[in-house]
Amino acid sequence: LSNIAERYFIQAWFDFTQLGIYSHSQNYTNLFKMIYKSFDHTLTPELLKAFSKNDVKLKNKIENLLYILFTGLIVIGMLLALYIHDIVNILTHGKFVAAAPLIPLWYGLILIYVYGFMYVKYLVVRKKTLFLSKSQTIVKLSFIPVTAVVVYYAGILGAVISVLAANFLIQFCVRYYARKLGLKVNH
Repeated sequence: LSNIAERYFIQAWFDFTQLGIYSHSQNYTNLFKMIYKSFDHTLTPELLKAFSKNDVKLKNKIENLLYILFTGLIVIGMLLALYIHDIVNILTHGKFVAAAPLIPLWYGLILIYVYGFMYVKYLVVRKKTLFLSKSQTIVKLSFIPVTAVVVYYAGILGAVISVLAANFLIQFCVRYYARKLGLKVNH
């Protein structure tokens, strides 16, 4: 429901052109999620092992790697922001360049996922998956009215910001709970 709310509000208050621009920009998140999943599949087994065996040395090694990864992703995001207009222009033959300003914002999703990566895995090892599920459901559903207001006043930019804010809040809650349960981090 929350995944289609912003599309509904864009369609209700604007036109199909705006919805098309939003949808096109959102398609790039599939690429960003694929990049994230490659890191996830690579680092998850080691991180789960570190947490389940209480291996502080391995956890710190992975944490440092995540810090480097996060820094690298920020640099890539800045480069993306600089060249996205040209990239979209080439890929779409000039048809969807209006979506270009939204794409670097969507790239923020990968940063948000990396921001909470270690904490999610910690909660999984601690068998707190119900918390993960509930926090995601509660935040996403409570953000539907927020999305409505933000889309009404800020259009498709507001829709992207609303999605990013909801995902950030989920990761923030996960980080808070993991630290409350005893996860110690260096960065």
